[in-house]
Amino acid sequence: MNSGASVQSFQSIPKFIGTYTKLFEGLTPHDISPHESHDQFFSNLFNLDVKDAYLREELNRTTKNDCLGKLKPFLNAIFRECLSHAHSAPYDDLRKAHALETLVIVLRSILTKNFTGWEVMEVLAGGVGPADEVFMTFTALVNDMIADERAPAQFTFEAALLLAVLANFHKSDASRLNPYLKCFKETRDENLMRKICWATNFALTCSIKAYQTISDDSVKPTLTTTLGSMFTSLRPDRAFAKTPSDPPRELFKDQ
Repeated sequence: MNSGASVQSFQSIPKFIGTYTKLFEGLTPHDISPHESHDQFFSNLFNLDVKDAYLREELNRTTKNDCLGKLKPFLNAIFRECLSHAHSAPYDDLRKAHALETLVIVLRSILTKNFTGWEVMEVLAGGVGPADEVFMTFTALVNDMIADERAPAQFTFEAALLLAVLANFHKSDASRLNPYLKCFKETRDENLMRKICWATNFALTCSIKAYQTISDDSVKPTLTTTLGSMFTSLRPDRAFAKTPSDPPRELFKDQ
């Protein structure tokens, strides 16, 4: 009976979590899916809905030594593949949205670990040598999405969010060494700033509308449900959801 319960429990794990669990254990894509090519593995991975809370938790508890050691090949690969799919997939392809969402989570988690600039190049690009090519691709991705008038609001906002994450890297103690922050301070590009302000305003408007929907008296929600849904909806990665998100259970687990 215990064996059957274990099998059932294993089968109920979402494929996204099951796959990433193996990747965080140090297994390669070939180890996990030996009959798939490297490209096909990541194409299938980005077809899956991103379990953002799980991915953030796993990345946040990953040590700096692991990032620079056994997990470096995985982090190199996921960063490159996020860039590739986010850049090449059309806007109506789920893989583009999922790759961008994953990219934001990975980048934010890595940059909060207080790595040096050299270490960031090791973890994300694989070293100083390939760093220029990798980060030029990243810069081109952000630039193209912000400049593209056809880009849906979600993608423009994701690009602005990526810039915000980069601009805050070592902001307090090494602001002169952060080219993104320096560029923001010195820019005279009105179109760039107008686009960023528009994306930010759009996200805030979505959040306000979501709050107003949640607060509709006709729905008669409880106070806990209202506050939980409001805080969840104000998250940038939830601002563009078609329907308000359920309140996170862990927020009120003790009530």
